[in-house]
Amino acid sequence: MEDYDDHERASAELEMVLAAFPDEATAESLSNRSFSLTLKLPTKRNTEATICMRLPPGYPSKTPLLVETWFGADAVSDRASMERVLRDIRTVSDNSRGMECALDACAAALRAWEDGGAEEDPEDGASSTTAERQDAVANAEALERCEWRSGPKHSEKKSTFQAHIARVSSEAEFKAALEVVLGSSTKIQRASHNMVRGDFLTPTCSIF
Repeated sequence: MEDYDDHERASAELEMVLAAFPDEATAESLSNRSFSLTLKLPTKRNTEATICMRLPPGYPSKTPLLVETWFGADAVSDRASMERVLRDIRTVSDNSRGMECALDACAAALRAWEDGGAEEDPEDGASSTTAERQDAVANAEALERCEWRSGPKHSEKKSTFQAHIARVSSEAEFKAALEVVLGSSTKIQRASHNMVRGDFLTPTCSIF
């Protein structure tokens, strides 16, 4: 029964990963009740890089998220970025034993890849530090703006349903809001069928 619950939890988390990163992430269910998760990192300096991860049987309660392989990142600077990406994924996995972490691992990987995009130059140290501080402030402000409202709970056939809604104005705020609600409750993290949707309005049309 526990293995079945783990499989359902892994499947539900992958639905959230694909909703949060529709252009970067793909997933596949394997025959041994495990899942593969492929994350395509943004192209930079004409370099494409991809990470292949696996959610093995027993994930998340008994086994951790694994990095199976990666390819791309041929330049020296890109290999350094990839090492940072792999390190951050493993850190997230190690710190999340027993809990879902694929969504956080993908977010950490993309941040590490993008942060490692600039060439190291002593003269650019001050500007790099300033940019990092600006990103940190922007992320903090996005998190502060995320105010979730929860609807009443509805139970049917041993299942409990509850809707949560928040107002966002950008994709960055959408991802920040998703992190907030997932981190707010272990019950939400363990839910077997979390469904995520983001709608963005423009002055002339609605984007669904």
